This record gives sequence, structure tokens and C-alpha cells, in this order.
Amino acid sequence: MKNERLFALVGSICLILTLVALPSGSNCQPKGKPINFGYLEPMTGIFASLGIGMLDGTRMAVEDVNAQGGILGRPVQVYYADSEGSTKVISERARRLILEKGVIMVHGECSTALTTALAATATKHGVIHLNSELDALSPLANMSKYTFRLTPHLPSVTRAIARFVKERHPELKTWAILVPDYAWGHEGAKLFTEAMKGINAKTVEVVHPLGAADYSPYIMKILDMKPDGLFSLNWSGDMIAFIKQSKPYGLYNKVFGFHYGHIVDICATLGKDMVPIWASLGDAYPLGPDTIEWSKKFHERMGYWPKSVYAGNYYDSIFIMKEAMEKANSTEPDKIAKALKGMRFKGIAGGKLYIRPESQLPEKEFVYLGHMAPNPKESPPYFIADDIVKYPFAEVGLTDEEARKYGCNFPFK
Repeated sequence: MKNERLFALVGSICLILTLVALPSGSNCQPKGKPINFGYLEPMTGIFASLGIGMLDGTRMAVEDVNAQGGILGRPVQVYYADSEGSTKVISERARRLILEKGVIMVHGECSTALTTALAATATKHGVIHLNSELDALSPLANMSKYTFRLTPHLPSVTRAIARFVKERHPELKTWAILVPDYAWGHEGAKLFTEAMKGINAKTVEVVHPLGAADYSPYIMKILDMKPDGLFSLNWSGDMIAFIKQSKPYGLYNKVFGFHYGHIVDICATLGKDMVPIWASLGDAYPLGPDTIEWSKKFHERMGYWPKSVYAGNYYDSIFIMKEAMEKANSTEPDKIAKALKGMRFKGIAGGKLYIRPESQLPEKEFVYLGHMAPNPKESPPYFIADDIVKYPFAEVGLTDEEARKYGCNFPFK
């Protein structure tokens, strides 16, 4: 019964996404059988803000691609399912989307274990798997000829942050690392520690359970350490709770704060309760130099500013599929996968992208870091980056040789 309710919900979202009025004067209404895509993301729980932001970008992209005539003259239809943070749930719902709804691509997820499970399901059934938000290293071992990563990885950001500290704040020698206790958090802490060795910095991990309700013990531990800086690997609901609970202690008045990323949903949710902090911005940061024009259009169309960095990534993902399918002149996943290899996508909301032909991993132009501060204007109504620093991806990004060391077994059969 639970799944029946799920697909009633998914069906309603699908209608919202696809049965929209085209812009006045459009003569390119797509016809024929819809091309179905499936998006599986957290729509409930502590990471729901990410899933909802992803849905926002997808909704706008489907409106736009259908207004342009669809793909291969056919309309695009998207089914969106709540992953619920469960590997069993995401595998089951992906399988149903593939077998019952005929989706030829699944997109997701933002959790390491769930991404691995989704990749396995997609590979088993021979459909495309895109991932625009997970940057963990452990799932690299589960890639196949159907799996494509579209955003930078953990080493890219940690190396950029270490370089920033070396260049701007070499006096910050001792760092606490706030680590959620699961694979991604431990990978990030290890990579940050390795990157900071080059500047003779000392790091100490402060590990907490994912989804902790009370952060006061960890805040007190950090204060007792008296570090120069705090590097946090929390994201979405976890980081929102941590910042709220840290304010009475004045934590960020006492340490230099640098947050890994996923910053927009945190700023949008906290509003004026946000704290000034540095963070990686993500390649689709909505107010970045490559994305601001798209964000203005999003604001005009949707009535609000993007509340997640992934709104832009998910918008682009629809057009990435469109470009690959039109190049392949096919809806067959094997032919689409071949067209995706080596693709150079100019980027609409998330900057330029190159998909490496062998590893199927992404190359971007830059890794962006930014200082988050109150917006001097009224809109958007959340903290924005008042100082943006960029590092060439070629200098900090994950190479194919490194990816192979982490288990990425390309070329894929």
C-alpha cells in the first residue's frame, strides 16, 4: 500500500512537470509517446531540502525542453520518487520506475550507499544512471558503462580549500573537522587532512552520528580543543541543526569556519540565523558568475530564488540527456551512453562540463569557494557569497589515474 501511495504522488508530480502550457506563440508542441526519466531523491527527512531543490530545477527544465519541441519530437515526462534514505526503498522504486513506467534514465542520489544501490539497479536493467550531487569516492568502484558522474569530487574541493588556507590564512595551523559518521564523512576528513599536510597543519576529527539531535557535546569538544579553524562536512539538515545549536556558544566567533558545501539550502533555511562562514559553492551556485542569468530567469518564472545549488544541476541534466539522445538519434540506453562519452556540454545553469570518454567522470572549469554574508539587497532573502575565489579544475580535480586507484574500473564493458 505504501508504494501505491508513492506512485500516486509521483504521478501527480509527473503531471505538474509535463502538462504545462507552452509559451504563447510556440509552434513546437511535442507529440507522440513521452520519453520517461526517473529521479530518485530524498523528499522527506533531514535532507528533504536537497530533494525539493532538485525537483524545482527539474520542473523548470521539463517545461523548457517541451516548449522547445521535446526530445526527438517527443515530450519529456519525469517521475520523481522519494528514496527515504533507504537502499532497499531506492532499489525497489527504481526497479518499478524502470519496469512499470519505462524510464530510460534514473538520476540520483545524494547518499553514498543509496547511489551505489541505484547504480547497481540501473546497470542490471540496462538504463542510464546520472548523478549530479554525490561526490564521494567509494561509489566509483560500482560504475559501469551506464553510469555518469556530472559534478566534481571530494578531492577537488578539499584541495581547493587547502590551497585557499595556504594562500590567505597560513596562520591557521590547527583544525577541527566535524565528521558525520558514515563513508562520505570519513572520506572527506581523510582527504582534507592529506591536503592540509602540505601546509604543516594539524587536524583532529570530531565524529558524530548522522542526523544527531543534540550537537552540544561536539560543540563543547571543539571549543575545548581551541582550534584555529573548523572544517565541517555536515550538510543540509545536519548542518542547519549544528549552526543553530552553536550560536549560543559563539562558536563561529572563536574559530575560522569553512564548510564543505551544499551551502544554498542551509542559507535559505536559516535566513538571518545563518553565520558568516566560508564554503565551497558548488558548480551550480545560483549567484555565481556562470549561473546568475539562469537564476534570474528561475526567479521570474518560479517566483522565488533557487533554494538549492542542485536546482541548476538538475536543470542541466535534462538538457544533457536531450543533447546526447539527439546526437545518438535514439532512445536506446546503449546508444545514449556512447553519445555521452566525451560530451562537451556548454552548461545552462551549472557551468561548462566535459564528460571524460573512458572514466565517464566530469571535468569542470573551476572549483568555486565563497564567503557567505548577509545580502545587502532584499532579494534573495538569504546569505550570499560576498567574496568568490576560484581555482582551475585542472589544478585540483580528480584525475582518471587517481579514480582508478579508488576502484573506478574503466574502460567499462
